[in-house]
Amino acid sequence: MSESPKPSEIRERILAQHAQLRTQLDALEKAAAELEADGDMGPVKAAAKDVHDRLFAHVKEEEQLLVPALREADGFGPVRVDALRQEHREQRELLDGICQGVLDAHSSAEVKERVDDLVRRIREDMEEEERTHLDPNLLKDDLVTTSFGG
Repeated sequence: MSESPKPSEIRERILAQHAQLRTQLDALEKAAAELEADGDMGPVKAAAKDVHDRLFAHVKEEEQLLVPALREADGFGPVRVDALRQEHREQRELLDGICQGVLDAHSSAEVKERVDDLVRRIREDMEEEERTHLDPNLLKDDLVTTSFGG
């Protein structure tokens, strides 16, 4: 039986995935910005669907790795887990709707607008998650804390 990853390893793995997602978001945003008024929207729509699918795979992995780490992180672990799961539920619903809007768009301008919204919201969600659930002071390998503050 393999040993569970350390909290710091989980944190680094998720942050690395966030970096990959940001690169993919940059490429999607660039492709949408360069879309001509009468251009083929297919590649941008396909790229948006790829971002959506990759994000959902990432969320699934977060729930497999991050939930146990948060649960054990401190006395607020169960509350943190509930918050993360609620955030993920809301995120899935919102991003499903926005991504479907990209896929259903009938004009280049509409695709651009919806891609911008999709990219912005994913970036905001990742930044919030990094502040709240991926803080190095929270996901640390030792259980003893040397700092005390309010």
